Amino acid sequence: MGADIKDNLHVERERCIIEIDKKRCDTGRFYIEAAHMPQHALFMLKQDEILGYDYSYSGYFITHDIYEEWALRKNYFAQFS
Repeated sequence: MGADIKDNLHVERERCIIEIDKKRCDTGRFYIEAAHMPQHALFMLKQDEILGYDYSYSGYFITHDIYEEWALRKNYFAQFS
């Protein structure tokens, strides 16, 4: 865990999930392309089963509603605080 904090992986992971959730809301798509996002952060989110990846759609998706709701709240408060 110390290396994750030192390398700001926790910040990159948070940004990835929030950006995926925002794109999902903006586009209405379930699967989100994320080639421009930090790949190590995406990999770790997949390892922790927070994100999934579907090869047939070439996109990431949020695995559970609770993660999506968390990201929506973070995004909402960032915009309106």
